[in-house]
This record gives sequence, structure tokens and C-alpha cells, in this order.
Amino acid sequence: MSNIGFVIAPIGSHDSTVRRSTEGLVGAAVRPVLEACGLEVVVAHEIAAPGSITQQVIEHLLTAGVVVANLTGLNPNVMYELAVRHAARKPVVLIAAVGTELPFDIADERALFYVDDMAGVAELKEQLAASVKVALLQPPPVNPVYRAAQAELIRSLEAGPGDGSYVIDQLTRLTDRVAELSRLLRRVVPAEMSAPATHHLRLSGARAALDALVAQLRSGMLGVQVVQVQRYTHDSAAVNVTAAKAALLHRVSAAAADLGVGLDVFPLV
Repeated sequence: MSNIGFVIAPIGSHDSTVRRSTEGLVGAAVRPVLEACGLEVVVAHEIAAPGSITQQVIEHLLTAGVVVANLTGLNPNVMYELAVRHAARKPVVLIAAVGTELPFDIADERALFYVDDMAGVAELKEQLAASVKVALLQPPPVNPVYRAAQAELIRSLEAGPGDGSYVIDQLTRLTDRVAELSRLLRRVVPAEMSAPATHHLRLSGARAALDALVAQLRSGMLGVQVVQVQRYTHDSAAVNVTAAKAALLHRVSAAAADLGVGLDVFPLV
């Protein structure tokens, strides 16, 4: 991870109130906190002129170890730079003067609100130090851009005839987790059954072996009736069957073992 602590904030003209407020906040709170965390501090307005976003600014947004973004005034440059940082899915700490109304799409993001006076800046330092340390240690953050990108990916996979491998992979992982938990709670092939019952068979193994076992189940040679077959991937599938006797499930288990197919059996209530 880069050892840069990058600061984005409203700039304003050289002698403006906005510029004086930004430089005062950076000098009294943000810079000392980042340096105390072992970071080299780079401030966006020391690179770019007011109203400009240079290639250097973009590079720091994409690579810095942490970004501190001052959203006071909802400056367009700052909001754009925040979006770039969100797209990079890297740590960012949001700060804003008390009274700043954050836009709805980032209103649920955690932000540190400070009073813009000497006492408020001193109070901000302690909160900022804690937030920066947490940001540096956390896994890649989930943010509005990431959530929107994930939602769009799901929609695109659902909408078209393209590759659905992402969704299939996630469903398979979820099914595997459920099966693993179920195995811990109950490994089921009942000794006796008083009436025909439906069971869920979770299969895993080589594609040819899976095809062979499914064919045996469909043919009725194993004594069970197939209700539904679902293929997840080339090496995993699920079959729902009804069986009148427990011995028939043992027969299915033996056939699976002969073919080298992994089998887990779960009753469907």
C-alpha cells in the first residue's frame, strides 16, 4: 500500500475565506494526524490550480494509502475526486463542517463533522486520527460506486444471453455453505420411512460421472423417482427425488460411490 495520505478539499481563490479555512484545517489538524500515522502528506490544491484536476491528482486518488476528503460546501471538484476514489475502492475518510448537508447518495457514509473554529479543529484531530487508523486496516470498503457497479453487473448478467458465471459462482458458493452447515447438523440417510418422502441430493464430481448417476436416477433403476434436476456447474448438480424406503437411498449412495460422485442427502420438509 502507498504511504501517501492525500487530501482533497475546496480550494477557492488565493485570498478567499474558503482557501484560508482549508489551509488552516489542513495545517492544524489533517497534516499532523496523517504524519503521525506515518504517511507522507500530499494536498490536492498544492498540485492543481483552482478549478482543475490534473493527472497527478487522479493518480494519487487511485493509489494513495488513504484519502481525506473535506466535503464542506460540496465543491464540484471534491465531489468528482471522491467519485474517482470510490471507483478505486480504496480507503477514504470524509470530513465536513457542521451544517453541511450531504447528498442522498453518500448521506449514509460515515463522516466526521467539525465546528469550523480553533476548538472545533482541535476536537477533530482526535476523531480523525482514530478514523484514519481504522481506514488503513480495514478491507476494501463498500461505497456507493461499488454498490452501483455490483448491481449493474447483476442486472447485465440477468438481462442478456451472456456469460452468467458470476451469478452461478455465487449461487454455488451459497449452496455449498448451506450444505456444509447441514452436514454438521445432520448427515441424513434415514433408517426407516413410513411413507414416500422427498429428498434433496447434492452431487459433486466429474461431469461424466454426474451424467451417469443422473441417468441412473432418471431410469428408475435405483428405485427412486426423480422430481427435479438442476445443474449448477460442470462438476456440481442437485436432484430432488422421492423414495418409499430408506434402503433405496442407500442404493443411490452406493451407486454414487461406485461412480466417484460426492453425495449429500437432505430431507425436504
